[in-house]
Amino acid sequence: MFIRYLEDTAVEIIFNDNILVMEGNKSYDNAKVITNSQENKVKSKTARVLSWPGEYEIEDWFFNGIESENESVIFVVLIDHMHVMHPGKSKELNAEILDKLDNIDILILPVDDDYFSVEEATAYVQKVEPKMLIPVGNQASSFLKSLNNDNIQQTTKLKVKKSTLGLNKMEIVDLSS
Repeated sequence: MFIRYLEDTAVEIIFNDNILVMEGNKSYDNAKVITNSQENKVKSKTARVLSWPGEYEIEDWFFNGIESENESVIFVVLIDHMHVMHPGKSKELNAEILDKLDNIDILILPVDDDYFSVEEATAYVQKVEPKMLIPVGNQASSFLKSLNNDNIQQTTKLKVKKSTLGLNKMEIVDLSS
């Protein structure tokens, strides 16, 4: 599986020649699926757009759209035996939601003016406890600096395998490089 930063808070995930865009805010030509946490007006002639709660199976991907506050949806997708989460604008993590978020391997966290602040992002990561953290958005660099961590991996395209994911501690990746 490969993960690449696109724009704003959107990332592209490639697995078995299929492309998923998480938190896409427009149509992406090559995408098979686009998730968006808000029911906005993303239209696509080629991709299936998910912006509502529920469970979905598309190709080899299993999606769980979890309803959160303000009619926002947290998306968790199972790809190659890894649970990848993008909370979108969903800052709420009550006990019921946390039960549904067991064993998150990769958290793609939008740290952006319209999403999570640096402080909110820090608290969210502590609750979710992912094996890998990928902050995105216009405040991602400020958030990365606040972590005071010298082991931040910088890349523009990340290759991820379950067998090497977060063996000892949470990995942190900066895709904006």
